[in-house]
Amino acid sequence: MLQTETVIDCPDPLVLARFYADLLDAEMGAGSANWARVIVGGDLLVSFQRVENYLPPLWPTQERGQQMHFDIKALGVRATRERALSLGATPLSEILDPGPDEWCILADPAGHPFCLVSNLSAD
Repeated sequence: MLQTETVIDCPDPLVLARFYADLLDAEMGAGSANWARVIVGGDLLVSFQRVENYLPPLWPTQERGQQMHFDIKALGVRATRERALSLGATPLSEILDPGPDEWCILADPAGHPFCLVSNLSAD
């Protein structure tokens, strides 16, 4: 069986891993000043590696493109947005669609954009 792990560059792996562990109600795995891991749902591994002189994305421009982003399904986008902000996220937009497919864009503490969405569809 193959297992995959997503690895994300950042300036402080422990800070970013703690942010995502708290936001996603996930388990912190191994961690150090250079590498930290989050285990989401028992089978998704997301790790964070320290990069000297890290430069965050400059969303929405492509000068330093977004590099990666998560779409996170939230049962309550507004409440999850407030929780993310209290954990250290930065708003990159207001809620863009307050209808049945509500979503918003934030940045994590290292500047990576991520979306909170009410519906994860492939459309």
